[in-house]
Amino acid sequence: MSRFNTKTTTTTEATTTEAFQEYELQYFKYDIEDADYFTRKSSVVDLFLAVFSLIQNVFHYYILTRKDLKTKFIFQIIRIICACDIVLFCGTLIWNYMEYQVQSPCNGPRPYTYQAMRLIIMTLQPTAKNISGCLVLLLSSMHLFPNFIPSTVNFWIVSGLAGFNAVWQIWFYSHWDIVEAANCPAAFEFESYELRTDCEWLFAQKLTHDYLKSVPVVLHTISVIIQYWNFGIRKKNLNEEKTILVYLFSLSFLTSEYIDESIVLFDHVLLEPYYLIQQYFIRYRIIAKTILTMVYTTHCFICFVTSSDYLAAVRKFARRWRRKEDSKTIQVDVPTASLTRISTNIEAS
Repeated sequence: MSRFNTKTTTTTEATTTEAFQEYELQYFKYDIEDADYFTRKSSVVDLFLAVFSLIQNVFHYYILTRKDLKTKFIFQIIRIICACDIVLFCGTLIWNYMEYQVQSPCNGPRPYTYQAMRLIIMTLQPTAKNISGCLVLLLSSMHLFPNFIPSTVNFWIVSGLAGFNAVWQIWFYSHWDIVEAANCPAAFEFESYELRTDCEWLFAQKLTHDYLKSVPVVLHTISVIIQYWNFGIRKKNLNEEKTILVYLFSLSFLTSEYIDESIVLFDHVLLEPYYLIQQYFIRYRIIAKTILTMVYTTHCFICFVTSSDYLAAVRKFARRWRRKEDSKTIQVDVPTASLTRISTNIEAS
């Protein structure tokens, strides 16, 4: 079903300011599926950063599982955040790989397995992002109010927020159905399916969905302001590694939440039923997605720069890897030396 009701056409060419009057919008001011599709066709920089970040976070996760770090609470939380980042980058790479395989100019029609994977990615990515954001709030609240608010209360409050976010995302995307669609030219033949939902229901839930996105923005803003204010009162805290680590993580997540919220504001404030502005919106989402990927790549560097324990674990891993490479070289040279010794003894006899 088209999102437009076509009105009577005229023989004269419509101007830029009059063209939108030829159509009447049913539900939305823009085609959300087209916007999502072109946003997913991310830039080369975004794709490169996703590959680099996935490799980086696999190494980051391995370091966080070392004996020196895995028993410390702050690094246990960061390890879960790292796992959530891996989910984000894997989703981006899997979807781009599937789009590369299909190579179809059409937006909606895809094989059934592709649409099922798309639905899983659409559910897991925001869920992982919200869970990691809640964990950063847990770190900052426990660091700012270690005695005022019990750690168990902090844990259950943040766990409740993360659980509510996860349930909401699963419930929201469970209303999308995979239905048959018209065939479209592609790199290989397949039975076409597309995702479809009740537009009236989606329009009713859209405002609530956008309001929920603003909640993490408010919470992270309050967290960063209180931490900055705490620096002004207790300047000696600037020398504490844990304080700087938690603050930089909070600042990183605040940046990502502001970028997400700017897309929502663009939608509600600037977006009008003009095709040109819709194109700007799509391009803005692509740029925002690339910047978000860059922000997520900083999590490993924050640990590397601010934590001496993390840096020591990396150096220990590097020394162990270097010794392993040296031992391989020695094992290759030993048989040659022993053979030479044996041949010399034979000649002497």
